[in-house]
Amino acid sequence: MTEPSNSMSALASLAKQQAEIEHEILEVERALKALKSRHSTIADEMLPELMDELGIDKFETKEGLKIDVSEKIRASISKANQSAAFAWLEANGHSGLIKSEVKVALGKGDVETATHVLAVLNAEGLNPEAKYAVHPQTLGAWVREMLEEGEDIPIDILGVFRQRTAKVQVPV
Repeated sequence: MTEPSNSMSALASLAKQQAEIEHEILEVERALKALKSRHSTIADEMLPELMDELGIDKFETKEGLKIDVSEKIRASISKANQSAAFAWLEANGHSGLIKSEVKVALGKGDVETATHVLAVLNAEGLNPEAKYAVHPQTLGAWVREMLEEGEDIPIDILGVFRQRTAKVQVPV
């Protein structure tokens, strides 16, 4: 059997090793975060802006690095813009993008009541809560389609974000 002093020494040694490793992990994560930030600044800002100034979308360097700038379009309706966005979507024939969700809080084991339709829940005074939303990926795909077709859509209230990113391919 191991002596208590050896076990305590081993315990202290392992704890010290773990603490040192955790410190190293934090340092590497900080360095990685800084590298990712520098990469993002170059890829999402500096290269696309310079290529825009030059009026080009693709470029190949003497060393064979291929630069291609593409645009990603995302959209997400904020709570503040939700009623205006939903009103615009409905008024312009796009209400199919809006998903409806009905929730009601029930007690544990109240499965029988959960099977009733919305009208029955209202009649029983359970005060169901209705939620309406447009899934961001569905909205993003629809926004891309509308923009490609040249449609005029309210960019601000639909929370449209356009991100141009440069991708650099290294020759193999």
